[in-house]
Amino acid sequence: MRRSAASAGSARQALGQYLPPLRDRRFWITQGLILAVFVVHGVLRLEIAGYPSVFVVIAYTFPVLYAALEFGFRGSIATTGLVVVLSLPYVISDALAGSTTDLVGQVLDLAVLIVVAPVVGSVVESERIARRAHERAEQRYRALFETSAVPAIVVDGVGAIQEANPSAAHLLRGPLLQRTLADVLGTDTATALLGDAPPDRLQVTPQMEIRPAVSHHESDAGEPFTQIIFQDVTEEASGQRRARAWGLAVLVAQEEERRRIAQDLHDQALQLVVELRRHVDRVVRSAPKAGRDLLAARDLADQTLDELRTVTVRLRPPDLDDLGLVASLERLAADAERRGLPASLDVEGTPAPIPPDLALAFYRVGQEALTNAEQHAHASRVTLRVTFAPGQLRLEVADDGLGFDVAHVEEVVGDVHLGLVGMRERMQLVGGQLELRSEPGRGTTVVASAAR
Repeated sequence: MRRSAASAGSARQALGQYLPPLRDRRFWITQGLILAVFVVHGVLRLEIAGYPSVFVVIAYTFPVLYAALEFGFRGSIATTGLVVVLSLPYVISDALAGSTTDLVGQVLDLAVLIVVAPVVGSVVESERIARRAHERAEQRYRALFETSAVPAIVVDGVGAIQEANPSAAHLLRGPLLQRTLADVLGTDTATALLGDAPPDRLQVTPQMEIRPAVSHHESDAGEPFTQIIFQDVTEEASGQRRARAWGLAVLVAQEEERRRIAQDLHDQALQLVVELRRHVDRVVRSAPKAGRDLLAARDLADQTLDELRTVTVRLRPPDLDDLGLVASLERLAADAERRGLPASLDVEGTPAPIPPDLALAFYRVGQEALTNAEQHAHASRVTLRVTFAPGQLRLEVADDGLGFDVAHVEEVVGDVHLGLVGMRERMQLVGGQLELRSEPGRGTTVVASAAR
């Protein structure tokens, strides 16, 4: 039953595409005009001897074309069919009377009418369907645009806001239509948004941050316009700032703990070992027979002192607070040289004071990069380069070690990869960036940069 009803409904729908618009009064007026032409033509044939029948087909052309233009394919087929039916008696009459001229003229005119009218009607119908589809799409877009919770505006080629949904008016706090984008967001921001490289984020007010999505288009008339969708990321940005502040606080606490441990080692453990060495020296002088064993003990004490000093420096480099970043990096390179890894430091630009948290981040990046080059990359040479550019600080650490595949570095768990992650996080916390360049067998270059 359901299938039969569905089939019947489909048949009615298909048939409805070809049925004339019987409920439209204008359609019946058009058919009435054709009947009127038929009547007038019949009267003229009776009153005027030799009246050419070809004129009636020409007269039929106007209502037929009107039906095609107004009602499309359905109206043109029905109207043309009526004309053919009404013209057949005259065509037969001319054929029986042997009026070749009138017969040929009527047949040709009818053939042209039969061909042209449906074609015109079909074209009109297609354009009408396309226009209705466009209007429906426009209505759907308009409804979506107006009711969307995502703020959106449309700006013309000169920067004037032509459309804005209520969400955009709420986000940007005020009516927007017919105002310029520069008036709403400022000249610099508007210029950046309408340019080829729009910004990723905008600080609209000290309390509001938004992320724009910009797309450029052309209207049907060829006029350029820009659609901008805004996403309020104030909470997200605030959360990121809180996370960054928390991370910095954790790093500060870690560095403070490192400083305390280093100070304790220097003030207690180092001093005890120094005192132990002095006692060994005194015993060596007072007991020459035990000199060999005591000398070995003294050498062991010296090694312990060196290790404790190294640990103390690695925990918290004293040069960083007293002499700055360059001196601390020079000491890192010198320590690497003493351990058998040739290392050098190049400085470009004029060294200038930098904030302590920034200096510490760059120092830790250099320290970790040197450690990786020595312990994991098995490098034979490392070069450190510090560049003091206007408004920017850059550190580059390049080695000639084994290298690795950067694309897969985060997929493998290991100490070296955790160290790289730590370097990147340190730079992000101070607003900087970390770049890794490496290929298997071609060494590694670590580049850290940040504004200063």
